[in-house]
Amino acid sequence: LLSTEETADTLANTIKIYPNPSDGNYTVDFSPTLNQVQYAVLDLSGKILFEQQLTEPTSYLSHKLPQGMYMIHLKNDRIDTYRKLSIK
Repeated sequence: LLSTEETADTLANTIKIYPNPSDGNYTVDFSPTLNQVQYAVLDLSGKILFEQQLTEPTSYLSHKLPQGMYMIHLKNDRIDTYRKLSIK
């Protein structure tokens, strides 16, 4: 039997963002068992640049962002995780 923390870590590890680095067009994949996921793009100071609800396990996203590093925040009632995204 897995603990809640282990399950959350396992689910968070199913999240994939590609291609990375990206030209601003990228895909976010997550486990279908996560259902809806709140998604946000943040600059490195923590300012939210984009925010939306992802309802499909595979989402194709496109943002016009300057070159640089960004953080992707993905959260729902089962996970709360960050991933790095590089825009080239």
